[in-house]
Amino acid sequence: MLRTVDLLAFYLPLLEVAAAMAIIAAGTAYLFRVGFVRHRWLTICMRLAGAVVVVLLVLASILLVSLAACMSRPRMFVSPDGKHVADYTYNAGFLGRDSTVVSVRNKWGIRRKLVYQYSGPSDWTGTEVRWLSNDRLSVRYYVDQSRFQECRAAAAGIVVECIPVTR
Repeated sequence: MLRTVDLLAFYLPLLEVAAAMAIIAAGTAYLFRVGFVRHRWLTICMRLAGAVVVVLLVLASILLVSLAACMSRPRMFVSPDGKHVADYTYNAGFLGRDSTVVSVRNKWGIRRKLVYQYSGPSDWTGTEVRWLSNDRLSVRYYVDQSRFQECRAAAAGIVVECIPVTR
């Protein structure tokens, strides 16, 4: 089950960008209301620059919302002691350009260490991720010799058991 903290850690980069845009918008609104400029040409230039910034902020907001809507939410596996989280992400691509990524991070951390990646046709059932103990992660995957596929034996202090399975 996804908890609020895990969702916050997943959306933190989006929230940081949204906060920066809100600060810029608030600063622009403040400059519009203050009216501290006494020269008319400078006031006109500042209002034009403010209008351009507002239009860019609206476009950036639309872009961020559409990117957030299109992202697939990863499956999160919490270690038995609750100190580490394995994120399993599958992104369906166009014409077989799918990608599967498994990464590990500390529970309160944002930086992820890549454990497994595969660039090829797959689905959620193509890779099995599970914790064996507090510091051991098992990744079972189907071998594909024709596409890029990599599994690392260790990441973020976690020992990873890469188990290739042939069909």
